[in-house]
This record gives sequence, C-alpha cells and structure tokens, in this order.
Amino acid sequence: MPSYVTHNKSYFEIYKTLPTEIQKRYEEHWSKYNIFAMGHDTAYAYAAMTVLMHFHKLPTLLKELKIIQDKDIQDLTINYINAMQNPKAETKLFLYGYLMHHFLDAKLHPLIVYETGDFLNSLTCEADHLLLERMIDSYLLKQVGINPQKFKVHRLVTSKMALTEETRSVINKSFNLTYQINDFDRVFAEYNKHTRAFLRATHYDPYGIKKILFKPLDIALKGRFKPSYWTHTHDGTEAIPYLNLANEKWEHPVEGNGFSYASFEDLYSDGIKEISQMIKNLDMAIIDQATENELRDIIPNISSSYGLPPSDNIKITNNRKK
Repeated sequence: MPSYVTHNKSYFEIYKTLPTEIQKRYEEHWSKYNIFAMGHDTAYAYAAMTVLMHFHKLPTLLKELKIIQDKDIQDLTINYINAMQNPKAETKLFLYGYLMHHFLDAKLHPLIVYETGDFLNSLTCEADHLLLERMIDSYLLKQVGINPQKFKVHRLVTSKMALTEETRSVINKSFNLTYQINDFDRVFAEYNKHTRAFLRATHYDPYGIKKILFKPLDIALKGRFKPSYWTHTHDGTEAIPYLNLANEKWEHPVEGNGFSYASFEDLYSDGIKEISQMIKNLDMAIIDQATENELRDIIPNISSSYGLPPSDNIKITNNRKK
C-alpha cells in the first residue's frame, strides 16, 4: 500500500544498523535507494497511474499485484539471486529494499487489517486501509517536527536516475520465473518516470482545495472509494486511536491465530530488528554462494498481507472495530 513515509523511514533505520560495507554500497546509489524501499508498492502506484495512462492494462495488473503481494517471497529471492550473473551493488540493493518492504508490511499489516477490515484479501475498493496508512505517515512526520500538510511526499520516493539495464534484466527474469509475469521491470521504470508528477498532482494539497473539489464525487460513490483519499493530508493525530499505544489486547485478523498486545510502535521496532538481521544474513549468504535450502532458512515464507505463510484459504474473523 502507498505508505510512503513509513517505508522510507524504516529503510533509513535499517540502513543505520547494517555493516559498514553494505552502508558503502547504499551510499554509492544514494540517489536511487528511496525507490527500492517502496517494493511492491511501486506496482500499486503504477496501477493508479494506469487508470490515467494505460487503462486497458488495469485488470491484468490488479491480478498481478495480488499475486506478488501474497505468494512466494522465498522463491522470488532465490530466482533473483540466481539471475544475478555478476552481482553488482545496485542490483543487490534493489532486492534488499524489496525484502525490507515486504517484511515490514508482514509485521504491521495484522494490526492495520484488524483496525480497518479485510481490504487486502477481498480487493474491494474500500479506502479505510489506505486512509489509515496515510494517517500513520502523517503521525510519523509529526513525531519528528514536520508539518504533514506541507510535506512534499513526491520528492521523497522517486529518483531522477533510472535503474541500470542489469537490474531491470534481473527483475524481469526473476518475476517472470516466480509469478509468470512478463516484463515486470517496466513497472519500476514507469513508476520512477511518472510518480513524482502523479503524487504532486494528487497527494500534495496543503490548502485542502483538491479535497473540496473531490467531495461531490465521494458522495456519489457512497463511500465505497473516496477520491479525496488521494488528496486528504492529515495533521498527525488521527492515527493515534488505531495504533494501540496503550497495549490493549487485540485479535489477529486471520481466524485462529491468537491475540496480541503489541502496539504499532512495538511491531515497527521488532520489524526493524528482524529485517536488519535478515539482510545481514542474506548478504553474507550471497557472498558465500549459499545453497537454496540455506537461503530458505534466512527468508521466512510469509506473505506481506497478514504475516503468515501464503494460503488460498484465509478466513478473516469479524473483528473490525466499530
């Protein structure tokens, strides 16, 4: 989902914990690293832009997004590593950014789905999940003294430099082998080419003018999807009731998976630690030419939707907050 600030922040924090040698590689590609942190959310942003530019591709792309979100992160990792003939820094770092995004989602999504309902599994056009993630972005900005309503997110998650041909080739080969999706590298090329303008036109609304203009369309669609979602910027306080900061008991949204007392901040902190260790282990495994089984021991086989092993039989409990 388009939680740009949260993922960008987590990428910085994980970077600070990595060995000096990996940090140097990041610095070599500093102008591109921010799009790596967006992971499969670049595909969601591309889907949004598809409505404007390539409408006929949208139904197929939505199916592809559901596939890459839920399944085979282990297989993708192995296929990606196998496709790297001569692993260079940018190509490896793209994989690391993609994994960081996937596993932070896996850590945070159970609480977000619990609070907002089953957007991920049903793919219905409800805005609650997306709105909460945008509210969390605003909450994190306010924590560091930035006014969310004036923040230019379009400058945060794009780069003026394109991915190298080697990186695009590895993306294309690994996504095709893992998900049978052709030319998936185009998603990231298109994302980087158009997203800055798209976000400036839709998300940046410091005076609330666009929100007012979209309001009649919100009413006409009867709340199923709110066009003003794209323009509504929050003041940084709206997310607080949904973050479980008092560590109250909540139920995992997938039936039969128990309870938790973790807050958003607890989950986020745990995720940073676990992902950092995973990237350190993976980098060493690539250098040592680890076996497939060794790689599977490093990369947990969990989906980004609910933090559980992929399944076609997910049953969501009726625990949406009223």
